[in-house]
Amino acid sequence: MTTDDKELTSELINRLRDYIAAERGRGREIAAQLGVEPSSVSDWTNGRTVPSLEHGLRIQKILARQRRARKVVTSGKVSVHGCASPAEFVYFPTA
Repeated sequence: MTTDDKELTSELINRLRDYIAAERGRGREIAAQLGVEPSSVSDWTNGRTVPSLEHGLRIQKILARQRRARKVVTSGKVSVHGCASPAEFVYFPTA
């Protein structure tokens, strides 16, 4: 693995770790989407192993999809965070 590959892998794993930490329990969900055991995702995020190229690409797609879903949409003075229904909205007043 080249230095560039290590840096890219490290960046991907950091993004995955941050996502799982922010979304509590999403490690199992990501494992299911990837068709791997939750322990594999845990091994990746704890630095015991690295995902294969195929899994790395799939992780990137999952994280990109999640990032788009959570993209902040600002309407007037209220920010709405990728919610499916008005009942799920969390309001963050903008100044």
